[in-house]
Amino acid sequence: MSRQDSTSGHDLTRRERDVLVALCRPLLGDDVIAQPASVKEMAAELVVTDAAVKQHLMHLYDKLGIEESGERRRVALARSAMQLGLVEA
Repeated sequence: MSRQDSTSGHDLTRRERDVLVALCRPLLGDDVIAQPASVKEMAAELVVTDAAVKQHLMHLYDKLGIEESGERRRVALARSAMQLGLVEA
């Protein structure tokens, strides 16, 4: 069984999907001013280091063509993931 699945033309590993779900989780509630999860929040939820989350995020930015910078990059990634249906609302 392959570790990669194809969704909307993007080959994401299971762990990359886990990171996307953790990133978008705060956005799935009723809070209209919610922000995507921070690196520390994702690391705590996934029980990994901040560095591991950052590495997965770098791969996700590349795979999804996110070219924003700084904090806006995480927001753009979360928005893109939800628009592409990679994370279900």
